[in-house]
Amino acid sequence: MPLASPARWPLLSAATLIVACTAKSAALDPPPPNPTVVEVRMTPDSVALVQGDSAGFIAEGLQDNGAPIAVTLAWSATGGTVSSAGRYHAGSRPGVYRVMASTTDLAMADTSIVTITDSSSPPPPTAVQLQLTPASMTLAMGAIATFIAQGYQANGAPIAVPVVRSATGGTVSSGGQYQAGATAGSYRVVASTTNLTLADTSFITITDTASPPPGATVLLTESFDDAAVAGRGWYDNTNPAISAAEHHAGAGALQMAFAAGATLPASGSALRHKFPATDRLYLRYWLKYSASWVGPGAHEIYFTTTADGDYVGPSATHLTGYVEHVYRQGGIPHLSFTDALNIDVTKINTNLVGQTELRSIAGCNGNGDVYQTVCYPLAGGWRNEKAWEANQPWFTNTPGPGYKNAWHQIESYVQLNSIQGGVGVADGIAQYWFDGRLVLDKHNVLLRTGANPNLKFTQFLIAPYIGAGATAAYTMWVDDLVIATGPVP
Repeated sequence: MPLASPARWPLLSAATLIVACTAKSAALDPPPPNPTVVEVRMTPDSVALVQGDSAGFIAEGLQDNGAPIAVTLAWSATGGTVSSAGRYHAGSRPGVYRVMASTTDLAMADTSIVTITDSSSPPPPTAVQLQLTPASMTLAMGAIATFIAQGYQANGAPIAVPVVRSATGGTVSSGGQYQAGATAGSYRVVASTTNLTLADTSFITITDTASPPPGATVLLTESFDDAAVAGRGWYDNTNPAISAAEHHAGAGALQMAFAAGATLPASGSALRHKFPATDRLYLRYWLKYSASWVGPGAHEIYFTTTADGDYVGPSATHLTGYVEHVYRQGGIPHLSFTDALNIDVTKINTNLVGQTELRSIAGCNGNGDVYQTVCYPLAGGWRNEKAWEANQPWFTNTPGPGYKNAWHQIESYVQLNSIQGGVGVADGIAQYWFDGRLVLDKHNVLLRTGANPNLKFTQFLIAPYIGAGATAAYTMWVDDLVIATGPVP
């Protein structure tokens, strides 16, 4: 049958043609695949609850492209119960448990951890305040002080907290030791908890370096012109040897003679004399050794404090100072201090600086200043020492300047450090002069802690002792002794 002429075809609009083509194309495309679940994910990952408390969990399926998709899940739990909507209720037994959401075929699942604590147990202690002590302090340039940071709970009980420290005008260590700088002014030390939620500040005033105060008071003089020393306040050894042949001035000098191998002089040792208590001690005396004196070194001059008795053994006290000379190719000036009775023997070689003032200053419990200390066991106990030696012998073995078999003037000055806010400040002084020349000059020294704020010097001893024994017959002479609160004419 012949085709109808175009003129008789029905007229179709462009829109009709597009719809028809689109319908045909859609009928030819394949249907999209069913979405596939590749993972089940729960949130939160963990919770902490008390007995009987509850928490909600959310679980969802994830497609391979990461998009969420609704999926039917089954819920289960250990140590409690969980609803079909993911609401978990803690049981009565404390412990660590799990909540699980899984597909119904158990092919995929996820879990969250639940920690149940006893509701009757108090919460862990936390710090609500940080306090830095002392709150303020005045220091000389270069002086050292320790600032203690302490946390406190809401009930006022102390609690240890990790802190960080910063300072102006000087430097501060991680343990709280502040060293003043060289510029006078007002500064501060700041301590804060490591999360910066708590902080406190101490204020510091740095002054020009202090010097011994003027107007010294003479506390004791002794010329040793005769042996009647008991009448002049000396005790313990009241019958010393006095030499009329060897003396610096006057009619005599104290003579200490050792036989070969002896540890003590023939005339006895330990002449003691008390003097008014002072925190500043200036010592001047004249000293001469026999030409045979070659060592080893001997303990010679000591001073002890108000914390110990009249007959205390100087090696085990709350503080003993030594002025002596170590012989190695001549006599080397030596200053040292020991405070063995302050040692916390339960914390040997533990640094207690910044933790407590109940500690030693000369070793065994940390070091409160920049000077080296020594700690060692002895006779079932512990001993310590903070010591300084000159860098060369000043008593020489041959005739000439410094010859040991000639008279030489020895001077020493010791100033106890201050106590501020119950804490010992490293601003003490230890000095030694040989024939007027300053040989040892130590500042910023710690000689007492806040546990002994009233410690003062009050006893002087002349007690030569050669622990290894004299290697030959030795003699030393002492004359024209002066003790004062500072240098005097």
